[in-house]
Amino acid sequence: MENWKYGWFLFLIKGKRDNAKPLMIGKPNKVHQTLVAALKIAQLFQIIGLVGMLFLASLHTLLYESETPSVQRQALGLVKPTTTPSLKSEAKAIPTKSPASLSLKLGLSVVGLLIVGSILRYFWLKKPGWFTTYQSSQQGNQKLVQLEEQPVHVNQAKEEWTPLHIACYNGDLSSVVKLLNDHHADVNPLLEDSVSPLFIACWKGHIAIVKQLLDDPGVVVNGTTKEGATPLLIACYQGHDEIVRLLLQNSQVAVDQALEDGATPLFAACQRGHSAIVKMLLETKKVAINAYEKKYHHTPLYIACQEGHSAVVALLVADPQLRIDQPDISGATPLYIACYKGHTAIVSLLLQQQAAIHQPTKNGYTPYRIAHEGQYRAIIALLNTDKYLKDTTRHRQ
Repeated sequence: MENWKYGWFLFLIKGKRDNAKPLMIGKPNKVHQTLVAALKIAQLFQIIGLVGMLFLASLHTLLYESETPSVQRQALGLVKPTTTPSLKSEAKAIPTKSPASLSLKLGLSVVGLLIVGSILRYFWLKKPGWFTTYQSSQQGNQKLVQLEEQPVHVNQAKEEWTPLHIACYNGDLSSVVKLLNDHHADVNPLLEDSVSPLFIACWKGHIAIVKQLLDDPGVVVNGTTKEGATPLLIACYQGHDEIVRLLLQNSQVAVDQALEDGATPLFAACQRGHSAIVKMLLETKKVAINAYEKKYHHTPLYIACQEGHSAVVALLVADPQLRIDQPDISGATPLYIACYKGHTAIVSLLLQQQAAIHQPTKNGYTPYRIAHEGQYRAIIALLNTDKYLKDTTRHRQ
């Protein structure tokens, strides 16, 4: 979970060939702009190639006679033989880099450019589905302009971006409304990784679009990606407070639905330090505060202590259901990791809640010992206080 990234959402949008004209949704897509530039370069290559080939063919013909070695010219009958030259003198007479040879090499390069340009134009004009079905207008304001002109496929096959996915990604509320209300688009189409439009809107932080999607009676609120991520989990991870609030107001939302690795929305919010979201989740009274992810058995409290989010830790330790000394798979407690990382404020919070100072890991290290090895003087001073040393084996049940 430490290296959680969602950059994999940004990939080339593949279209599907059909008889409908391309939709124009939202702001210009960077991928589309790059492809348009590539097409212009391809056209330039073709022009250079055609003109260059004609020019170089003429140039090479003119230069060939003047630079043909004397022996070859005599053999061709171009000049009368005078004296038989020696091989040594003839070798000196032949230039290693003549204009004719250079023009030939340049001509071959131009032919290559012509071929490359032709290939690019072929795949652009003949195989548009290889690039994108959705073309954004240059001004970025033309939205669904062709929906009224002729029928279009508003629902693509699985594993492909639909117009609704694109509108949700771009934050284009008016297009979302038009697709859902006027063209009755499927509100739950899935991408290759089982990503829904609601998931994308929650990930990007488009509050109005999330509200519009949640108002649709057919929306699947708890739909998961292949990794098990829900719209609520991604909103918690990204720190979108208002979207989390909207989702929690929905009676169908599963507050504790976890990833395949066991990480819950609460875990994601604690990892990123989003204290306002942690507070909202705790107030639902539906979260398993001591649930842990499967690989290392880290709890929300442990990950908050590890990342140094003191405001989150303060919220968690105030919950009476919290097991403050719950260890991970190695036996390390939240206090141990806070001492190891040198988070003095968090150590103080945990000690105020009677966290165990001498609870060892499987390797025999205690929070007290690891603080001394790290030479964290402020933490050592806290641990040495009589107030905290009265009971060295205490645990809060």
